[in-house]
Amino acid sequence: MSVTRGMLKDAGVTEDVKIDEIMDAYSRAIGSAKAQGESDLKSENESLRNQLQEVNQTIEELKNNETTAQEAKDTIAQLQSQLADKDEEHEAQRLIDKQTFAVQLALKDTDTLDSDLLFSLIDMDKVQFDENGRPQLDDTIQSLRESKPYLFQTQAEEPTDDKSPSIVRGGNPTAGSESEGDPFEAAMNMYK
Repeated sequence: MSVTRGMLKDAGVTEDVKIDEIMDAYSRAIGSAKAQGESDLKSENESLRNQLQEVNQTIEELKNNETTAQEAKDTIAQLQSQLADKDEEHEAQRLIDKQTFAVQLALKDTDTLDSDLLFSLIDMDKVQFDENGRPQLDDTIQSLRESKPYLFQTQAEEPTDDKSPSIVRGGNPTAGSESEGDPFEAAMNMYK
C-alpha cells in the first residue's frame, strides 16, 4: 500500500514538515526493501550459476576420461537429467515470480487500501494473463469490491440535486426549498 500526503492529512498529520519527514522515511524504506530484494535475487542467481558451472565441469571431466566405466557414464546421464530438472524447476519458479509480481503491481494501481491483503485473497491459479503477461483481474477485483468493500477507498459522491439552498435564521441552509423551522426548537421539543 502506498502512503500519500492526503492519507497522512486524513490521519491527522497537519504539519508539512512532519509530512515531508514521513514521506522521506517511507521512500527510504521502500528503496531499502527493493535493494534487499534485488540483492537476494542476485545472490540466488549467482548460486545457481555456480551449481550449473560445477555440474557442467564434472560432465566434461567425465566425458574426456577415456577410461570411463559404465558407472561414470551412468553418472553423466544422471547429472544431465538433474541439470534438465533444475532448469525446468528454475524456469517454472521464474514464471511464478513474474506472474506474482505482475499481479502485485496491478493491485497497486487500483484504489485498494491494502494491496498486500488484497493479494492474499486472490487465487493465483485462477488468474488469467494476456499475451503481454498482464493479469486480467477486472472480474476478480469487482467481486472483491462487492464482497469486501472495506478494502477499497470510497469515492465521495457529489449530490446531483439541482435545488438551491435556502437560508434560514437558525443555522446552515437546507437543500430543499422549504424551511423546517428552527432546528434548536426542534431539538428542545425532542426532550419534552
